[in-house]
Amino acid sequence: MADSLAYYRAFNSLLSDDGRPRERDKPKMPNTESSKKRLRQNAKQRVHNRAIKSNMRSTIRSVREAAESGDGEKAQAAFRLAVKKLDRAASKNVIHRNAAARTKSRLSKLVKAAGAKA
Repeated sequence: MADSLAYYRAFNSLLSDDGRPRERDKPKMPNTESSKKRLRQNAKQRVHNRAIKSNMRSTIRSVREAAESGDGEKAQAAFRLAVKKLDRAASKNVIHRNAAARTKSRLSKLVKAAGAKA
């Protein structure tokens, strides 16, 4: 049930406002059994990756908000969680490992500055 719902949502995300598939995002109809299976796997993985990225972005946003508010302890706690999420996403190849390192570096700089203010 959950798999079919995830596939349905992934497929609907490809639709334009009027409900028809956008020309560039039209799903190609698979011909072989292996290509049909691959299409199912891709849809499922796309939904999973999007969830991981969304969660990661939310965590990064919470670090930035805590740092801007000047709350050093809250920023530090959020930063630890963000590092964990970034490393996890990089290890699963959802994002590139250099992108994760770059983001961690920038967040660390923000958190240190917020800690110095407080």
